[in-house]
Amino acid sequence: METNKEYVFETKDWIKLDGVNDFWKEFPVKSDKPEEQKEEISYYVEAYTGDMDEAGTEANVYIQLYGDKGDSGPRRLLQSKSNDNKFEKGKCDEFEIKAVDLGNLRKIKVGHDGDEPGSGWFLQKVQVRTSENENKIFVFVCNK
Repeated sequence: METNKEYVFETKDWIKLDGVNDFWKEFPVKSDKPEEQKEEISYYVEAYTGDMDEAGTEANVYIQLYGDKGDSGPRRLLQSKSNDNKFEKGKCDEFEIKAVDLGNLRKIKVGHDGDEPGSGWFLQKVQVRTSENENKIFVFVCNK
């Protein structure tokens, strides 16, 4: 059994919260052994807000992706790539999350931090695809 194993994590990146970038940053282990090497990929998350009255939210929304190789941890959906004002009635907002390859996605956890008036949210569905296989789409229906 090897007891003095050294792991290297390259951290050549800023960790910041500036309203655009996520405040999470994963640093995959760097290794000469392919079975230990994990590469970071992009997850493209599309959140569809329902089309009924008061379906949108002003709350901070979080998502956690779960796959057969692990989970992403909770991530705040900060900057929509498709809309200036995110989570509005009848709109789809797209976000990019960078994480190590989680394998086939099995479930997601979605929530928000709001308990003020206007923070309720009707989430129709979430679709996720990856930079590794953009033709494969994982669909999670919520309708709540």
